[in-house]
Amino acid sequence: AALAEARRVLRSGGELAFNVWDSPARNRYAEMTDAVVGGFFPGNPPPFFQVPFGYHDRKTLRSVMEGAGFAKVAVEEVALDTTSPSAAEAAKGLVEGCPLIVQIQERGVSDPEPIVQAVAAKLASEFGRAPLRCKLGALWVAGTRS
Repeated sequence: AALAEARRVLRSGGELAFNVWDSPARNRYAEMTDAVVGGFFPGNPPPFFQVPFGYHDRKTLRSVMEGAGFAKVAVEEVALDTTSPSAAEAAKGLVEGCPLIVQIQERGVSDPEPIVQAVAAKLASEFGRAPLRCKLGALWVAGTRS
């Protein structure tokens, strides 16, 4: 409905473009963080990473855009390199700097530091301790009002 409304208010020939995160596999840092955090909560892992990394199916994105009336729909991969000063700082941000921390606290954890340290160790093992360098994967989606 939101895409149809965006199309409705565009002038003829106008373009709507937006981006979404690609799959966890193309965002290994998130996939790894999710696995490490989930290991602290067997049977009840926090679902946070399913939301920002859960809307990456190219066919679905194209279908939703076309269903809202857009033409010339494009779905393109974007790959970016990113750097954090350290794996520890990246882990702190990934665990405590987003709604994941609320889901962790809801599971009775008052001190997330052991989780942050475990995430930092896992990230450092693949991307380096300092600086941490990894790839980000996103999708750029666009369509035109005909």
